[in-house]
Amino acid sequence: MIIVAMVTVAMFIVAMIMVAMCKNRLIRRRIDYSRRNSMDLGDASRESEFVVLKERRLVPREAVFEGMKRFSFLLETCQPGSVPDHHLIAAILDLPHAPVVARASLLLECAHLVHQCNKGHWPTWMKINLPIFRPSIAMSTRNAPSGLRRTHVLQRAAGKLFYQWAEAISARLEEFMNEDKKNVDQIIALVNDESKQRELIL
Repeated sequence: MIIVAMVTVAMFIVAMIMVAMCKNRLIRRRIDYSRRNSMDLGDASRESEFVVLKERRLVPREAVFEGMKRFSFLLETCQPGSVPDHHLIAAILDLPHAPVVARASLLLECAHLVHQCNKGHWPTWMKINLPIFRPSIAMSTRNAPSGLRRTHVLQRAAGKLFYQWAEAISARLEEFMNEDKKNVDQIIALVNDESKQRELIL
């Protein structure tokens, strides 16, 4: 149940990020140009010789893809839930200059790992039952942990780490929701501002 809750929280995070994108860009409403003259659409005249192009912040797709492949490798080779740390995964939501697509991809990769482990598709190295460390002294056969028991210990530890992920993310999301409730009037005013809508369309 904990792992299922983690998957649900991760999908909720992606939805919240997409809502934040819409909020930052406001809401683009269609304007009836047949009832407006050229002066209503801005100060620039149609006879102007200059065309102003707004700069778009494009996200390098190849860089994000290569980074996600490296991150997926870390998730596959490290103990499940240990990378990234639960404090770090909550701080991903607050990165000011990181593209939303990159942050959403990272969180989806973590959600995919939790989903795979929930279905029983644990990393390959856990199925081989290799020991985490090699003891320097000889161990008696009676006290030596079996491979199956070692795997169960790792799985329980991963479940606890996944739960820490969920706690850290949910706490940060609650703070976001409380902040949004305080600024509802300002957000509605920005959405209904025609000058802002004009800037987005032009």
